[in-house]
Amino acid sequence: MPTGTILLLSANPMHDTGGGQRSAQQALELLDRGWRVVFAAHGEVTESVDLGLVYDRPGLVHCGESEARAALGLGWRRGIAQLGLPPETPHGRAVALAQLPLPGWPRLLRRLAREGVVTVYDCVDRWEGPLGYGWYRRDVETKLSRTVALRTASAPALTRHLSEISRRPAHLLPNAVNPALFDPRTARDRPSELPAADEGRPIVYYHGALWGHWMDWELIRAVATARPEVDFVFVGDHQGEGEGLPANCHFPGLRPQSALPAFLAHVDVTWLPWSVDEVTRATSPLKVFEYRAMGLPVVGPEIEPLDGIDGVVRTRGVEGFGAALDAALAHPASVEERRRAGDRVRASEGWGARIDLLERWIGEADSAGRARRGFWPFGPGPFGLRE
Repeated sequence: MPTGTILLLSANPMHDTGGGQRSAQQALELLDRGWRVVFAAHGEVTESVDLGLVYDRPGLVHCGESEARAALGLGWRRGIAQLGLPPETPHGRAVALAQLPLPGWPRLLRRLAREGVVTVYDCVDRWEGPLGYGWYRRDVETKLSRTVALRTASAPALTRHLSEISRRPAHLLPNAVNPALFDPRTARDRPSELPAADEGRPIVYYHGALWGHWMDWELIRAVATARPEVDFVFVGDHQGEGEGLPANCHFPGLRPQSALPAFLAHVDVTWLPWSVDEVTRATSPLKVFEYRAMGLPVVGPEIEPLDGIDGVVRTRGVEGFGAALDAALAHPASVEERRRAGDRVRASEGWGARIDLLERWIGEADSAGRARRGFWPFGPGPFGLRE
C-alpha cells in the first residue's frame, strides 16, 4: 500500500507513560513503514518523573493540538509545511486521524476531506465519564463520528458506541504489542528493583498507570495480605496510591517501555487488579498483550476486551483473584512453553497486524472518497467540473 502523511491527534505527548501508549506505538509502526507523522498532543505530561525520552525520527514532527488545528486551517498542504514537513510526494496519501473528540475538529476534518484527506476517528476510551471530565461533549463526538470517512475503536463496547452515535459502521482495532521489543527469546538481566532472587519468592507483577480509579487497591491489599510468601510488584508512576499495603508490595517507580521486558523476563505471573466499571469495560489493556507476548499467564477481571485472549483467566473478587493466582503460581510454565506462547501472540497481536488493517481501511476509504469526487484528488476539478 502507498504511504503518505498522517496527522495523529493524541491525548498525550509521545513520550508520556514511558512511550508505550497506543498513539505512540501506532506512530512508530507507521514511521517504520515509510509514513510521515505529525504527532499532535492535546495534553501535557502529568507524570512526576521525567524519563528523558526523546523521539527524533526522520519524517516525525511533534506539535500541540492548537498548533495543528491553526496550521491545518490554512489547508492540508500549507498546514503540513508550516508544521515542519516538506512537500509530500505526488502519490502519497493524506490522512488525519483524531483520537479525541475536541471542539473545532469536526469542522476542520470536513474541510480537509474536501481536499482529499482521508479522515479517521479512532475512539480509544470512554470519554463520557471521568476520563473526559471538563472537556467532553457528546454532541461534538457525535458530529465528529458522522463527519469522518473511517471509524475505528479499541474495544468492542467502543465499537458499538461509535456505530450507535454515528449511525455508520465502525471497525474494531484493539491495542497490541511491539513484537520486536517484547520477545521472550531475548536474554535480559534481572532488574535490580525486583526483590532478591536468592530468596526464591514468586512474583506477581503489574505495570501501567497506578493513579486511575480503576485500580482496586482493596482487592490488592486483601490478596497480598493473604499471601505474605509472594511478592507483588507494581511498575508505574507511584504517587502514594494504595496506602497501608503490606510489606510484600513493591513499587520500583516509572520505567520506559523499553525497560519492561526485563521485568517480565524475571516474574512468575501477571495480573490486572482492576475494578469493573464503564471505563474498564471499554478498555483494551495494551499491557495484557505485552504480558502474553512474554509468555506469562494473566489473571484479570471479567471484562469483554479480555475475551478470547489465550492464557488470560478472567475472574472476580478477592477469592476469585486469589485462587487464580495460586493456580498459576502452582503450575509454572517452562521456558520453552513461555517462548511458544509468546511467539503465537507476537505473530497475531502485534502492531504490524493492526496497522495492516488500518492501512487497508484507509485505502478503502480513500478509494470511496475519490469515486465520490470524480477521481479529482483535491475536490471538484477546474471551474467546478469533475475530471
